Amino acid sequence: MSFLKQYVDQLNSWNKLTKRPLLSINRPSDRREIHERLLGDLSPENLSCDGELSGKALDEKAKRLNRALAELAMRDAR
Repeated sequence: MSFLKQYVDQLNSWNKLTKRPLLSINRPSDRREIHERLLGDLSPENLSCDGELSGKALDEKAKRLNRALAELAMRDAR
């Protein structure tokens, strides 16, 4: 499963719980929202969970989010 799909599935799990519309990587407006959410999740405070996450766990989280961002960029480049 792609990193982008995993990320969107995670967002949609929360969206279901909060009764928000589900996101799709096929809709341009949703891709913009996904992009903004990824950038927010990659901010130092969010990435490290306000300093609670470090080491290998932090590296793995950053890797997953950056790969999802790269997959989104490749999809938009098409």
